[in-house]
Amino acid sequence: QLQTGELPWAPFSSQKEWELAEWLVQSGVSQSNIDKLLKLQWTKEHTEPLSFKNKDEFFKKIDSLPSRPEWKCTEITVTGDLCDDMGKPLTEELEIWMRNPVELVEELIGNPSFRNSLHYKPVRIHNRRTRKRVFSEAWTADWWWTAQLNSTKPGATVAPVILASDKTKFSYFSGDKAAWPVYLTIGNISKRVRRKTSKRAVLLLGYLPVAKLHCWSDSKRKAIGHDLFHACMRRFVEPLVTAGKQGVNMHCADKKTRRVHPLLSAYIADHPERSLAACVKANRCAPCPVQADGQGDLPRDRYGRRVVSVLRDPESAKKTIHKAFGGDDEAQTEADLDGLQIVNKPFWADLPFSNIFMAFPPDILHQLHKGIFKDHLFSWCQTIMGEKEMDKRYISMPSHPSLRHFKHGISKVSQWTGNEYKQMEKVFLGAIAGAVPRQTFQAAKALLDFIYLAQQPSLDEDDLSKLDKLLETFHQLKDKGAFADVRDHFNIPKLHALIHYTALIHLHGTPDGYNTETPERLHIDYAKSGYRASNKKDYTKQMTTFMSRMEAVTIRHELIRLHQPDLDENPQMEIDDPQDLSESSEPAEPQTVQVQRSVITFARISPLPSVPIATIEQNFGVKDFLPVLEEYLERTLHSQPDFEYLQPTYHDRFLVFKKIGIHLASVTEPGTLWMDVVRATAPKKPGILQSLKKDPCFDTVLVRQVTGKHLIGPPRPARVRMLFKLPATILQDNAAWNSQPLLAYIEWFKPFKQSSGDIAPGLYYTSPSFDRHHMWEVSIIPADAIVRSCHLLPYYGKKSNHWWSSSNVLDNCDKLLLNAHLDVH
Repeated sequence: QLQTGELPWAPFSSQKEWELAEWLVQSGVSQSNIDKLLKLQWTKEHTEPLSFKNKDEFFKKIDSLPSRPEWKCTEITVTGDLCDDMGKPLTEELEIWMRNPVELVEELIGNPSFRNSLHYKPVRIHNRRTRKRVFSEAWTADWWWTAQLNSTKPGATVAPVILASDKTKFSYFSGDKAAWPVYLTIGNISKRVRRKTSKRAVLLLGYLPVAKLHCWSDSKRKAIGHDLFHACMRRFVEPLVTAGKQGVNMHCADKKTRRVHPLLSAYIADHPERSLAACVKANRCAPCPVQADGQGDLPRDRYGRRVVSVLRDPESAKKTIHKAFGGDDEAQTEADLDGLQIVNKPFWADLPFSNIFMAFPPDILHQLHKGIFKDHLFSWCQTIMGEKEMDKRYISMPSHPSLRHFKHGISKVSQWTGNEYKQMEKVFLGAIAGAVPRQTFQAAKALLDFIYLAQQPSLDEDDLSKLDKLLETFHQLKDKGAFADVRDHFNIPKLHALIHYTALIHLHGTPDGYNTETPERLHIDYAKSGYRASNKKDYTKQMTTFMSRMEAVTIRHELIRLHQPDLDENPQMEIDDPQDLSESSEPAEPQTVQVQRSVITFARISPLPSVPIATIEQNFGVKDFLPVLEEYLERTLHSQPDFEYLQPTYHDRFLVFKKIGIHLASVTEPGTLWMDVVRATAPKKPGILQSLKKDPCFDTVLVRQVTGKHLIGPPRPARVRMLFKLPATILQDNAAWNSQPLLAYIEWFKPFKQSSGDIAPGLYYTSPSFDRHHMWEVSIIPADAIVRSCHLLPYYGKKSNHWWSSSNVLDNCDKLLLNAHLDVH
């Protein structure tokens, strides 16, 4: 287009028309409504003349846009062992919709939108301080190195192919209508980009048929379903066999041509589909042949020393499956012993450099959040302490901007998602502290620490050793009876899977690059939106058309953006050095360093611009506001001799703010910032437009302890009661008034101490700090002395107080635990 002088938005007549077309495709407006919109008199009178008059002309233009590899449909007939009334075998007609995986790899590796996120060779990264190797992206891990050295010719480029599959229902109201999408991406693209569905770095490879198989008898239907899955997947990956061995010349995003070998490296799926893909029975482990009744313990030698698990051999497994399918009784016995599922031919049998048993990276959602935590750890502890007691504690937990408050308890949650699991984890240790035995608490903490550490975006060898130690701690405590009252055995596949985490991270990189949350989010764009846009009959074909149009519009949008960068409306917020803002909040030896103020933001105009002191003391729970303010002003005058002010009086009115945002370096998105919110809002009474009372929100924070211009010791916990600015009646100098800092009225807690007794061992705890008059110690400080928010968990003891609530628990609890699981930071 550029060479011929065409505008970037051709075949549309103008940029405005292109933007309208883009919106019509991406908004999900039905074809009939598009027709109605284009035929409205208002549209004709209030828009410039359009080059399309109806939906047919509109979609003709959309279909002329370059899109991704075309779809192909293969029809297959499944003949069952059941017969109809005439004695004729029953059959089922199925369709396989798919695209060429090699062409998809070429599309991804050549997409100019990803040019800054693509890597073409493996690297080894080491921690500068400890010299320990660091694992993060796929190109930092061992699989790529081994593939590069052993399976390709010199000068070749490896494209680690990552597949994902997940059967999904279109809705709970659509009966048995479902889709089984298979997705494809490559490890050359950074995981940060792959996780963002809007980037389209994960493409739809095809739809597996969702077969009823009513033509087969009940006893054989399940086995035939397994065989059908592998037969269809073989068609999907068949082009990868030759391309993986010989390589394919591909034009890459950096404008270089490389001989690329697309090799299957990873398969993302939940436990049932992992077992299906690996030809392993559901109650067994994919990586190793451990017996079903031996999954509850760590592998050890005869002297009790921990050893590395013996892993499955894919070549041996292929031979066993092949012989057993052919009727070899000895092979069938061996398959039963190893927990292998027999199919005609596994889809991965011919793929070069493929080890399906080690192709399943750790899964954060289904293995950790749902499996280990919700289905097991939470269930065990709830059984020990009782459902009602657990509910009471979750109900009375202090609020925090990043926390979901379960105001009706856990037992009342009707729909569970990954977000609910993660929100429960954040306060779980506080909920069980004191209500479960010491060993049970320590075992739960070890597992929860394992879950949080495994989610980090980069892990070095020391971190991986820590993962192993945490798992060993759990098993030691479990063997001592930490859960003896609620569990007879621990032969749980998802618990056993944790044994392989360090080996799999060595192989593939950190688990955050392979989370099953990504394909579940993709269902909205790649399955459910297309289904909603269809007429619900022969919907798979319509879904592929819908997808092709969506992709064509996305490709054109990205190309226009590349040639007109000013159209990028959401630039990333970058910082020069992420480490500059990542101060540790863990207690350390007292030290004196130059003060580094936090970067905070707040409302430009105060939402409460004229609040009298009487209202402040009544609504915000602020005591002795004037004396505390006078103390702050004197302290400021001492450090700033040129500071001038008038004596505050009871008649002054203050500018009050409801919250601030603190900019902190992101751990999960290196090079970017995330916003930590701190609130200080008074309670609201029911009104005409608000039927329910709104509780106050006074968040707890970590505050720098400052003497003069120097920082002394670790941050100290406090509660923010009010955020405000001084009025002009106190600062009469306009320059001083305009440049004055935002102030915070805080209540202090005592410095943290580490618990070593029966009170939540391993956690840090604090308590309210009182002065000699037994009044809460308070101060007014500049708001930028706040390091970040924190969350304090009440220590309930064996039984919670029935009158404690989320809004009053911090005022009544004398022991508070630092919540180390508030977020991954």
